[in-house]
Amino acid sequence: MNGWQFAGTLLLWAGNFAGLRRCLHMLQQNSYRLRRYAAFGKTAGGARVGAAALFAAAAALLWRFLPPAFPFLAAGMAAVRAGYNRAEQKGAVKPLAVTARVRRQFGAAGLLAAASTALAALPGPAGAAGVAAALCFAAFTPALAVAALWLCAPVEAALRGWYIHDAKRMLKAMPGLTVIGVTGSYGKTTTKFILARLLSERYSVTVTPESYNTPMGVVRTVRERMKPDSEIFVVEMGAKQRGDIREICRIVAPRDGVITAVGPQHLDTFGSLEAVRSTKYELAEAVAKAGGRLFCNADNPAIAEQPPAGAVLYGESPKATVRVTDVRYGPAGAEFTVRVANEVIPLHTRLLGRHAVSDIAAAVAVAVAYGVPAADIQFAVASLTPTPHRLESKPYQKGALLLDDAYNANPEGSLEAVRVLGGFTGKTRVLITPGLVELGEEEERCNRALGECAGQNCDHIVLVGPRRSRPIAEGVLQSGFPPERLQVAASFREAMALVEPLLSPDCVLLLENDLPDNYLY
Repeated sequence: MNGWQFAGTLLLWAGNFAGLRRCLHMLQQNSYRLRRYAAFGKTAGGARVGAAALFAAAAALLWRFLPPAFPFLAAGMAAVRAGYNRAEQKGAVKPLAVTARVRRQFGAAGLLAAASTALAALPGPAGAAGVAAALCFAAFTPALAVAALWLCAPVEAALRGWYIHDAKRMLKAMPGLTVIGVTGSYGKTTTKFILARLLSERYSVTVTPESYNTPMGVVRTVRERMKPDSEIFVVEMGAKQRGDIREICRIVAPRDGVITAVGPQHLDTFGSLEAVRSTKYELAEAVAKAGGRLFCNADNPAIAEQPPAGAVLYGESPKATVRVTDVRYGPAGAEFTVRVANEVIPLHTRLLGRHAVSDIAAAVAVAVAYGVPAADIQFAVASLTPTPHRLESKPYQKGALLLDDAYNANPEGSLEAVRVLGGFTGKTRVLITPGLVELGEEEERCNRALGECAGQNCDHIVLVGPRRSRPIAEGVLQSGFPPERLQVAASFREAMALVEPLLSPDCVLLLENDLPDNYLY
């Protein structure tokens, strides 16, 4: 047994596992989609991979020409990588969620480590192969995360199939349950919660929580949260590529549906607005097959241009059959009227922004179709509170008001949030944002437009991410905004520190789109 070789390989793997945690973190934040994970690696990980490759080369030279020094270098690098890992996890916007899936991936990597280390204890070519494997993964640890993902793929597929089958079985055992699907490029989460609130005036309702809008998120809701007496199941349906919504529809079989908007979201995977529209309209196909009703936003240009056949249109547009009129906005909310099915329903909401009125109109259209009385709708709308992190107004430090729009990542919603901030005249209006992502070729234009809008509505602006926020800064300055009031931070923690001196009872702070760590560069 070659003791130096074995010890060095063991320590190499200790360092590899410290780096693997970060890689699995990013893989998780990229929804385990290798294409998106690879894109992150190209843009944000180049320098780190280069440094790791240089270390691996140095370790290889020591292993070959000075074996006693090999384990010491490996130990030093393991300590450095462990330190980096602790710092990254401590400062992470969204920490790694150590799920059962992540534990399985660590286990798969552990099998590779055990095999490599066992080989390294052997003399000759077998030992060299063990060391070489450890060195290769030290040089490019992202590949170790991919290898773990591939090793776990058969297990994940089997578990996924079993969970889906079980959820379908549970839904089939509830023949009296009606499923309503809600999708859209934006507005779907808020609309889902508003709809559930309005329908709960008359029915027992189960709703997918938070942003559980993937197939497995929906399956988990069915298996863990479905109430035996549920009469309606409101399901949020998200999509990052074609077929995603169709897959959810196959699981839950929606009878009715709502499409809130079609916009330039996830264009990095969809490629075009037409592809986004056809994917959102997968819900329309499922509803038509079930003989149900579809409610669509007539104020959305992409929907108004090509609405699904037979859809009930809602909004301020003259094309809408569920018509929104007499809208008055303000920092305290909105007042408006919805005209539907020969009823005129005056409404007041504390929710902020034009998009809130649209989301409420969608829910009102469905609620009326389900027989909820107008008086109950008025009461429910008046009692609505913001969906967490979606233009949620709440007290902040030193008496300041925080507009928490951290979960908003669409161009229209972000512009509207900034306009709402601008409505707080007489206050010090402060914006923190890293901008918009996953917009493909439209990303730079949309971020520049966001910057121009911010420059017209804010008193102080802090951008997060020196590289990504560059188009926003250009838009801000093009609007004539004073350069000395524009700052750029490397992280949200640094951004919060920069605005701390501005906080007071006369300050309103908008946190717009709190991007996860894989985008902050």
